Amino acid sequence: MVLLFAGCAKKAPVPDLILFDGDRLAELRDAYQAGEAPEVTVAALDRLIALAEEALEEPIVSVVDKPAPPPSGDMHDYTSMARYWWPNPDTEDGLPYVGRDGQTNPEIFEYDRPRLQSLVDCVNSLSLAYFYTGDERYARNAAKRLRVWFLDDETRMNPHLRHAQFVPGVADGRKQGIVDTASMRWLPDSIRILEGSTALSAEDVQGLEDWFDRFRMWLLASEFGREELAMQNNHGAWCAMQLALYSLFVGDEATAAEILKFAQSRIAGHFEPDGSQPRELRRTRSMMYSQYNLRAHVFLAEMGERVGVDLWRYETEDGRGIRRGLEFLVPYLVGGEEWPYQELSPPALHGSAPLFRRAAISLNEPRYEEIVSELTAESPTSVVLELRVPLPADFPSVAKSAE
Repeated sequence: MVLLFAGCAKKAPVPDLILFDGDRLAELRDAYQAGEAPEVTVAALDRLIALAEEALEEPIVSVVDKPAPPPSGDMHDYTSMARYWWPNPDTEDGLPYVGRDGQTNPEIFEYDRPRLQSLVDCVNSLSLAYFYTGDERYARNAAKRLRVWFLDDETRMNPHLRHAQFVPGVADGRKQGIVDTASMRWLPDSIRILEGSTALSAEDVQGLEDWFDRFRMWLLASEFGREELAMQNNHGAWCAMQLALYSLFVGDEATAAEILKFAQSRIAGHFEPDGSQPRELRRTRSMMYSQYNLRAHVFLAEMGERVGVDLWRYETEDGRGIRRGLEFLVPYLVGGEEWPYQELSPPALHGSAPLFRRAAISLNEPRYEEIVSELTAESPTSVVLELRVPLPADFPSVAKSAE
């Protein structure tokens, strides 16, 4: 493989990342540049570069691409339809729509959520490929996508979610729609990576920071935002996660710390002493939602490390905590036990691997990395694991920990 940045005189910078370890990623990048990267890293990079090349061919999308305006009449307002709501079979016009938990109505793909996901997926792959290879083609394409979605007057998204997850005949928008933008969690780190390129100007970066600042202020001040943050299920966790992340991104550590302390105080509402998550277990996709809620808490825990709020080790007096939540899943993920709750569409088990990898690193727990190995034994080389959440070079082996 050609090392695109081999021989560069100027050493590439280490970005200040939030959900990724910038120092560790830079170590891997430098090893790759020197031809000394581990085989698993090179294999993951081959896959990442393939994804980035595919992203270069994807259309550049914007929030104004939807076929019809939202109730506000403003095409710049993000609009999505609630995933699990369907036409009413008992009425001639299908209104009001009725809920079918866990069953996706394909009408959702007519609105903005798929375009937002395309933006995030493309920018994520392109920025990471730029970081590891130094190929400015990837950075230029990613930067253009960000400008189109967030900055350009003709195509930018307004920084609110008043019309997210609307339900025909029921509501023009709902607080639950705030979970839609949980997918944007990768963008702050992508932007920080792209700051090291020639493709994203200082003015662009300031404009993006301003957009996320206005968006988080809407989350904090709006009725939708306040109600969603108060939810004692995955919706509340993801709202808190976004608020903490965007606050850190714009340099407001005080607000991030306040949100993270709030998240710590609500652990008891999300987990039982045995680690189960009752509000997720009652869903028709109980395994998926248990993993999904845990994912938000894991990100909250990692951000807590930055502001002195320990969510990883926090437990209530009766033992409720994030670690107990992870342990609850282990017998069903790698222990061969059958999941005893309803699950309409079982998720791929290796999707839990990043949770245990992050926990392994933050808690210095080799046993969790052993679980990661079991979860990924039959899956292809993971870009997510090896390039986004690589193990520290000095991480203790399972064998050493058992001695």
